[in-house]
Amino acid sequence: MFWTQDANYQANFVNTAVTPVVSYITNVGNLRSRGVEVDARLNPFDGLTLGVAGAYDDAIYTRYRDAPAPYLTSYLGVVDLSGRPASGAPKWSLTGSADYVQHAGAVDLYGGGDASYRSGFYAAVNDDPLSRVPGYALFGLHAGIRQPDGRWDLSFWIRNLTNKNYYNTKAVSSQFGVVLAALGDPRLFGFTLRGRI
Repeated sequence: MFWTQDANYQANFVNTAVTPVVSYITNVGNLRSRGVEVDARLNPFDGLTLGVAGAYDDAIYTRYRDAPAPYLTSYLGVVDLSGRPASGAPKWSLTGSADYVQHAGAVDLYGGGDASYRSGFYAAVNDDPLSRVPGYALFGLHAGIRQPDGRWDLSFWIRNLTNKNYYNTKAVSSQFGVVLAALGDPRLFGFTLRGRI
């Protein structure tokens, strides 16, 4: 469990109300973050490893009275975000994995999968609704063959197995009236060869 109180919390802010657009660190008031983290590993039988990790984070601005108003209400100038969610802090972050190794003579055969979930959050420091990043889940698989002593390892992997469209972050440009977004990676697959002399 954790409980953190930050006075005079600072965060990156992109000021799109000026030309050229500038980015700087600014004081966003006081912040409280509290929650719980879990990390567990299990080996139900030889060769199989299961893992789970997760965090619940209730992060809010306890005092942020002069936040820049969101784009659609920018005529207000500033707004009071006290009691609102802190930016960049999803409430839930979860991961799980399963790996199996089978000894086959002079080599090890292995395979497994992983999954992760992140709940939605505001990317902009002023909780602009247009900067809301929806929650998403990602899945991956891998399989390979290796020497037990680690001299070489050949694996095949797939990331974002379901080819999920998702955002890493979003930003609102009041200068151009658009939302700028960084997309997450599409489905990727490939081979990795590792070795040591």
